Amino acid sequence: MSAEEAGGRQYEFKLAGGRRVQMLTLDQWWTYGRHLAGSPTGELNRHILGQAAARYTRLDGGNPPLVLEPVPAPVELPGSRAFDPHSVALPAATCAARFGSGKLPGDDQGIASMLRVVWFQDDFAFPIDRVVAVELEAVDWEAHAWSWQP
Repeated sequence: MSAEEAGGRQYEFKLAGGRRVQMLTLDQWWTYGRHLAGSPTGELNRHILGQAAARYTRLDGGNPPLVLEPVPAPVELPGSRAFDPHSVALPAATCAARFGSGKLPGDDQGIASMLRVVWFQDDFAFPIDRVVAVELEAVDWEAHAWSWQP
């Protein structure tokens, strides 16, 4: 999937189903930026995912974001042990974008549709990681987006 600059400030994407969506906002932060010490664990990773979902559910009026499931990787440790089996790291950058598009089929109230998507990749976007771009392109907009009106 490639982003096309539209109007100098927004990026447009074509989903597999043919719908065109525009990236309206993009927030990014280091996944473990608030964690000063220790190795990441499954529990910490679930907490990070839950916090991102809760934050954007509040910001988007109760509409939960679509969180693309990250692939954790074992953490390499210095010394004699190559990996700690209890320590798995999410990709380094967390990205949360709000996308907008035309109204949903059968929607008599809204004038547009919106969807927030949270994903993880090794560095800040742009570019969007190729694996993530394929997942974004495959999003079923009608199943996940919500109706929007000013």
